[in-house]
Amino acid sequence: MDKKERKKITIKHVTDSDIPNDDRQGTAPNPDCEGVPNATREHPAPSPDRAEVPNATREHPAPSPDHEEVPEPASTHPDREEGDDIAALEDRLNELLDENDKLIENLQRERASFINYRQRVEEEKAQIRRYSSQDLAFDLLNVLDYFEASMNFDNTSSDIHSIIQGVKFTIEELRRILAKYGIKEIECDSPFDPKIHEAFGVEFTDKAEPGTILQVHRKGYMYKDRVLRPAMVTVARTPDTPNDTREHPAPNSDR
Repeated sequence: MDKKERKKITIKHVTDSDIPNDDRQGTAPNPDCEGVPNATREHPAPSPDRAEVPNATREHPAPSPDHEEVPEPASTHPDREEGDDIAALEDRLNELLDENDKLIENLQRERASFINYRQRVEEEKAQIRRYSSQDLAFDLLNVLDYFEASMNFDNTSSDIHSIIQGVKFTIEELRRILAKYGIKEIECDSPFDPKIHEAFGVEFTDKAEPGTILQVHRKGYMYKDRVLRPAMVTVARTPDTPNDTREHPAPNSDR
């Protein structure tokens, strides 16, 4: 503290009798007056602006309307909320487990049903393969009856004529049955086709175009759109020399 700012202290000799009792109690010693007996200080009068106001009547500034007091949130219980979340998750887990069990049960039931269906289909297919020729066999019985009837004729001239007529009728009936099931004879009036014809031999000739079928040795048959048996034929070929009209067998496919 600067000496100029220090307050002036007036020291005068007083006695105890001159100091009131109220002033004797609670008077704090002034550090600037240490060593000075019975010294008293002069205190400046309190400022009227800073006069002490009782706590009950002390004025406080009014709160600003822009700063309204916000009520404090209610106290939460994290442990209780965590327990509720766990319970909800356990319930959801149990529901999912039940749904999973039902799905597994349904899957097993459908699988067993599919296995039974597949076994039944395989049995039906086996039955179809086993008895697929039943209708054909039934129709062929008529042909067999015709052949057996032709064997009952005597060896007379009139019976021979009847036998020939019976055989012709039997052949016609057999062709009708084969055509009914998609078996047809391969035509051989067209040029040689290696897909449906088999060359039994080759004949050199200038009387027919090369590749023309000159003779059928064994008839061929088609089953619907497949070759059941190719026709075995002799095919015309241009002679190497003008006088070469020999007949040669077809070349071996292995050679």
